[in-house]
Amino acid sequence: IFVNGIWEYLYMFCKIKRYAIYFFLFILLTNTLLLLIQEKRLKDITVLELCKKANINRTTFYKYYKSS
Repeated sequence: IFVNGIWEYLYMFCKIKRYAIYFFLFILLTNTLLLLIQEKRLKDITVLELCKKANINRTTFYKYYKSS
């Protein structure tokens, strides 16, 4: 029972951590986008530019946000 409890706890911890990362990135990228919109038009802003300004890797962006 103890071992199963540990795995359930770790599973829930990882799930919560992942949601926390989504939330943190959402807030960070939203604020960064709002700053960039003051400088140029939305359609002229690239993912690379957004990531550089937010100080995150582009691969991190695409890990959490799929391209359409």
